[in-house]
Amino acid sequence: MSRAKNYGTSEQVVDMGKGRCKLVPYAQEVAIHRGQIVCEAMMHMAAIRSLRSSSAERNAQVKCIKAHSQTSSATQSQQAAHLLPGQIVVGSMPIWELATTTRPELAGEVERLKQQTQQCFAWTNVLPAEYNRADTEAEGKGGEAPAEALKPLFGAVVQDLWRNARVNPASPLVLDRVAVYAALERWFSEISRIYREASRRKAERGRADEASVLESYGESFRVANVGRFLQARTPQLYQRYEWQS
Repeated sequence: MSRAKNYGTSEQVVDMGKGRCKLVPYAQEVAIHRGQIVCEAMMHMAAIRSLRSSSAERNAQVKCIKAHSQTSSATQSQQAAHLLPGQIVVGSMPIWELATTTRPELAGEVERLKQQTQQCFAWTNVLPAEYNRADTEAEGKGGEAPAEALKPLFGAVVQDLWRNARVNPASPLVLDRVAVYAALERWFSEISRIYREASRRKAERGRADEASVLESYGESFRVANVGRFLQARTPQLYQRYEWQS
């Protein structure tokens, strides 16, 4: 991945250029920004996990459901799309609601963690309709629903993080590097494959623009080194957290 850019507000219309020449470059930028937000959310969720030390919570069911809030709405020919596949719930609670502490010295930092995690799940881009139609295919709602899709995959990846992360009650807000990296490596690898398969299906149905968007997503999500990507795309957040080896 290369650059990142937060595209679109409800007041902006994306100009795809003559002959739609910007379709792929925009798709690459959207993928980069989504990858960055996934990394931010994963670190925040690992921090929340560090605050929950009971064995019962370790075994709680994690699911990805439809998002309920968003930062912008679309006008004209644009559509708003969440950067994350959906909202994570642990048991029946939104994951950010689990950011709690009984230690007064941590209250401010934990409240900031709660707000920033919730914000990750609300972020949207406003983009042309081709992008949402492309996402619909990857979400398993197209003409041929895949066995794996974005929401189930995201839920499974966070479930792995939640169950596998090492938690030390004496070290709140310290992230398990091994668990975070493993979750992100699985995410980037599997989402790339899902997008490429969705692109193939769109191409077979003659939807060339949407196939190009999905192919660009699939290629852009090939992250060779998760650690380097985290440090390059989220340097302040990466430095803010302490990490277990």
